[in-house]
Amino acid sequence: MSHFPAACQGCAPVANSLPLLARAAAATSGIFTVTFAGDQFTLWATGLGALDERRRTRLLPRVTDNGVEVEVLYSGVAPGFPGHYQVNARRAPSPAFATRIRLEISGAATEIVRP
Repeated sequence: MSHFPAACQGCAPVANSLPLLARAAAATSGIFTVTFAGDQFTLWATGLGALDERRRTRLLPRVTDNGVEVEVLYSGVAPGFPGHYQVNARRAPSPAFATRIRLEISGAATEIVRP
């Protein structure tokens, strides 16, 4: 008896292996940098999931700046950078020197700290 689905043409079982169960997620985000301009910032990221017809993310991310939830202005494709997303948000008023920004989408979260 095979553990492979019928659609797996040409798959060969590995001796003494157990089935592998993996959980699929709608999005698994990863921030690779952040840029600041006035009272706004842009998160440059990957893994934000499916897009709608306007090339925006179907799921709206939750973004915090030093623990304060901030307004997301845009979340979608980064123009000119295939496979990359950008999230534009308004900065929280904060006297902190360092900035800890957290991005959460579809239950997965990632953060970046900038001095």
